[in-house]
Amino acid sequence: MAGEVYFSNLTGRWDWGSLVDQILRMKSLPLQRMAQESSLLAKKREDLSNLASAVRELRDLLEGLNIDGLLRTKIGSSSDPSVVTVDVSANAPEVTFNVNVQQTPQREVLVSTGGVQSLQSTVNWSGLSVKYDTGSTVESFYVGDGSGTLQDLVNIINAKAGSRVTASVLYDGNLYKLMLSEKDEGASTKETSVGNTVISLNFTSLSVGDLDYNNPIQQAKNTRLQIGNLQIVSPTGVVRDVVQGITLSVQKVGTAVISVVRDRSGIEGFLRNFVESYNKVVRQINSMTGIRATFQGDASVTGIKRNLSSFLDTLFKGGIVYYTEDGTLSLQLDKVNTMQETQLRDILTSLKGSMGSFLHDIYTDLQRFVDDYRQREERINSVAQELQQQLQEEEKRLRLEFSKIESLMAQMEELRQRLNTFMVSLSDIQGGRR
Repeated sequence: MAGEVYFSNLTGRWDWGSLVDQILRMKSLPLQRMAQESSLLAKKREDLSNLASAVRELRDLLEGLNIDGLLRTKIGSSSDPSVVTVDVSANAPEVTFNVNVQQTPQREVLVSTGGVQSLQSTVNWSGLSVKYDTGSTVESFYVGDGSGTLQDLVNIINAKAGSRVTASVLYDGNLYKLMLSEKDEGASTKETSVGNTVISLNFTSLSVGDLDYNNPIQQAKNTRLQIGNLQIVSPTGVVRDVVQGITLSVQKVGTAVISVVRDRSGIEGFLRNFVESYNKVVRQINSMTGIRATFQGDASVTGIKRNLSSFLDTLFKGGIVYYTEDGTLSLQLDKVNTMQETQLRDILTSLKGSMGSFLHDIYTDLQRFVDDYRQREERINSVAQELQQQLQEEEKRLRLEFSKIESLMAQMEELRQRLNTFMVSLSDIQGGRR
């Protein structure tokens, strides 16, 4: 019955427990062999899984390689970023030129000729319009008639003409006046001159007076810069496509040298990652195929390293990499900056195409082997579990049978002792009669 316990050698005459242990040890030998085989399969599966992971990393790196993006990348620099900074796109030419910033942009700011003594004073206006000269057209914003405080007038102007003009209150130490300024200097190419402004007012009456066109607080100015004999004017401090693909951001008046060169940092970064990922694959193969390793001398695994190396000819010819003692690669980045674009394109195209395709197939094969080892391991473990259960049942059966035998032996011993006692008593009886 379940839960029964059988004690060996209760009579002290037969230690059948050690016999049962010996029988079970003999019968458990297949179980030990299966455990060893399962452990070996698990180690091989782990090694192959690690190799597959390293191969996948290298494959993904090559599949994600944007050759055109790396080769077309340019970088721009300014000898004096406090004067002008530079931004470049891929289609910018490799050039060097001098820039002379003669004028930086300014927004026009005008103030009214009159004002009020107090912010609570009443201001009247009628037929009022705000005009904004973009340089090609004049935009008009009708404010209309009204009265209120100076701040009320400011609010109405901002509501009507706020897309082009910002109205506010200026206190000059004596009067509160109306101040108008450009919202965005890039909206107009016109520059302020005496009596000729970007912002103007039309009105029938305005109690704070007209704008002081002859004495602007700040004049509207465009960016003016010179490149060689070329004069460039821009309403903002950002001058786009001054040369195709080159954008300059003006900071202050001064001179600077602008240079545009190819940016090889992206290619160098890719090559660093490639060598690192390649070496990870090689080191994993070395650890799997070395002396007493799980795949020692296995040609199918060592063949991966040999085949991978066959795709590196263009890198070796360019002097970009060389072998180390264990088959890993060492990188020579100084060679990259001296190479022509066509040579770099050939190298990257070869790696992405031929090696990338090979890695894709190898990763698929490795995954299939990993799955196969896992299934074999599961089958062995399943059989081992069944055998373990059988041995447990066998142990119960043997202990039960041997305990019964020991019990029978104990009964026989008791009977022998009783017979012996009977015979002694009988002898004593017979001797007493004589």
